[in-house]
Amino acid sequence: MKIAVCDDDKNCLDSIKRLLAEYPGISRIEYYQELSQLSEALENGTTYDLVLMDIEWEGNEQDGITYAAQYNVHSPQTWFIFVTAYNDKFSQKIFWEKVNLCGFLVKPVKKENLEKLLEKVREKIFSSDALILQHGGITEKIANSQIRYLESNAHQLLIHTISGEISVYEKLDVYEKKLHKDFLRVHKSFLVNMQYIRRIEMKEVTMQDGTVLPVSKTRYSASRDKYFRYIRAML
Repeated sequence: MKIAVCDDDKNCLDSIKRLLAEYPGISRIEYYQELSQLSEALENGTTYDLVLMDIEWEGNEQDGITYAAQYNVHSPQTWFIFVTAYNDKFSQKIFWEKVNLCGFLVKPVKKENLEKLLEKVREKIFSSDALILQHGGITEKIANSQIRYLESNAHQLLIHTISGEISVYEKLDVYEKKLHKDFLRVHKSFLVNMQYIRRIEMKEVTMQDGTVLPVSKTRYSASRDKYFRYIRAML
């Protein structure tokens, strides 16, 4: 699980850092004292499974709640836990914005409360549809929502996830059957998760992180229609 912690209070960051160091199953943690730093990471293609977001940011026109809603537009799979010293002040507003909200924590953050919410996020991620992959001598479970796209490359299949790439020896056709619901076969060599598409055009599809993938002429109409149905169902 990849986590970002965002707070302009260094003491709070240090406190959460100590608590997270004791929690298993975290593959990566980044700490940000500026919202602009998290935005820059997103623009560079870095996304997270979970963001612990401070609500009040001194000297910033936006609060953490509004920012989280904007972030979720570009990274819809990311879950948020809000952190605040004023639980009564924001008790209603945290539900107003369209955010993948998993809960909120009151400062100073208590270990037991944090761990309960981390388990809740883990369950939400892996209770969804997932693939069981065998690669490099290990067996790994990857939630479908964590997969950006799959690429057939010679005799290998590259699975591009939000955490990196996984290489397996399998045909793309096999995974197309497993992932048919929210995935789009835009090309003989590419199977794309529709939740990460920014736009689709006649010759190419642009992903949320700016990656551009080819669209086959023979697959464009069917791909466009399926993507539009997906978008309408999300509205």
